[in-house]
Amino acid sequence: MVNNDSTQRFEIVHKEGSLSGCKVLVDKEAGVHYLFSWDG
Repeated sequence: MVNNDSTQRFEIVHKEGSLSGCKVLVDKEAGVHYLFSWDG
């Protein structure tokens, strides 16, 4: 994944929490949504 904004493949569309929470990422090339969660 490249940090350049013009070629960024994944976009974070939702994020909540800090020590525990989740975020939803969208793959701009494939159109797939990923749910990423963490605890601690």
